[in-house]
Amino acid sequence: MISEHSSNAKSKRRMLFALFSQLLLAAGLALREPALIAVPFLPFIAYSLFYLLVNPLFLLWISQLSNMTNIPIAGLSLNTFFFLALGISFILSKTLQKSDEFYVDLFDLLFVLLGFLLLITLPRWNSIGFGFLGLAYMFLIPYTEVLILREYVNEKNLDLSLNFFTFMSLLFNAEVAVAIVKTLMIGGFNLRNLHSLGIGWAYSNYIAALANLLIPLNLGIFIVSRKKSIKRISLLNIVMLLISVVFTISRGGFITFLLGFLTFGSALAISEGKIRYITGVFIAIAGLFALIFKTLVGKLLLLRFALMAAMDASISNRYRMWAQAIDYIKRNPLIGRGPYQTKVFSGIDYTENPHNYYLKLGMDAGIIGIIIFLFILAFLLHRSISLIKSPDRKLKILGISFLTTLVIASFNATIEPTLSGFHYNPIFWFIMGLMLALTKKKNT
Repeated sequence: MISEHSSNAKSKRRMLFALFSQLLLAAGLALREPALIAVPFLPFIAYSLFYLLVNPLFLLWISQLSNMTNIPIAGLSLNTFFFLALGISFILSKTLQKSDEFYVDLFDLLFVLLGFLLLITLPRWNSIGFGFLGLAYMFLIPYTEVLILREYVNEKNLDLSLNFFTFMSLLFNAEVAVAIVKTLMIGGFNLRNLHSLGIGWAYSNYIAALANLLIPLNLGIFIVSRKKSIKRISLLNIVMLLISVVFTISRGGFITFLLGFLTFGSALAISEGKIRYITGVFIAIAGLFALIFKTLVGKLLLLRFALMAAMDASISNRYRMWAQAIDYIKRNPLIGRGPYQTKVFSGIDYTENPHNYYLKLGMDAGIIGIIIFLFILAFLLHRSISLIKSPDRKLKILGISFLTTLVIASFNATIEPTLSGFHYNPIFWFIMGLMLALTKKKNT
């Protein structure tokens, strides 16, 4: 009886609250007063924010979705605020769990060492704001992403994160598709017009780099997913991402795509014990060449490769930036000048990104920083290979996807400002975080 009475009392309070909220909403709409309209929604907004803060994996998914946009707030994009909230969310969730267990392995040691190296250069920073922004994107955000994914993703709920990744890729593809249509309608089908393709927060080479980054895992999801709807979406993503690579007329993007195609195909053939199929991979690449270069877009791409042989401005500008970056590294060889403290002249303006992440890392964290990062890449390579060796075919295919992503990102970082990019970097570490979650050793 007491329980029934208590339940009735709660129901009455909820009904009164709902009635009061509706009256406020009606008054706000009648008076056209935004404050009154917002008040009824405040409890739900507060609950939603708290729910996100204590569920870091959901917050990470939303952060990645916001990463596909460039909504400015106080001079920073919205995704930056979401990503910075991840650390608070992770600490809060661990506190509420009241667990004293914390997983640590060699990756943590290397990454924290890199973060410490960036931080000890603080006395050399010319700009505190840029320094901490660089520290956030080079250390805090990637490491927090990995911590969250490694803590909350496992083989049982992996499909949720993979499905989310397909929808995230679909959002990117929708933005690029709209941009392609608008570009063709306004400027027509020509080299200059296509190479200036942009979606507001990414242009040309950067779009191609992002497309290449998203392709391997979408391909892996297409192969292993049991849901037809997810298979269709991932296949659509792959086709659209390939169109993005081709339509941006990006030389680096096309070379990177071929490298990824070769890596995925060869790794799949070797893991399946069918090495002779590698010949088929090369035949497929040759067929792709023949198909693409017969189209007008392919001919424009060939023209850009011809210009590369003639040392066009983009190539000579890269050489100029790389030479300046090497000179800065020579001046501060051990620990560098700190994140985002040194700029090079691109031939157009000054930039913190010399279109080579390894040289940028040398400028920011010195030769020691480059060495630590190479060890991190080697660790990730070892983990991807361990997945490929798994007897579980799903994990094996995903391992090949992770390996291909790693190869693509490592190569692209030598010619484009990708791993230092505020959008590319979080996506790369989201994918690597999924891999580290699947290869977490239980006894560590």
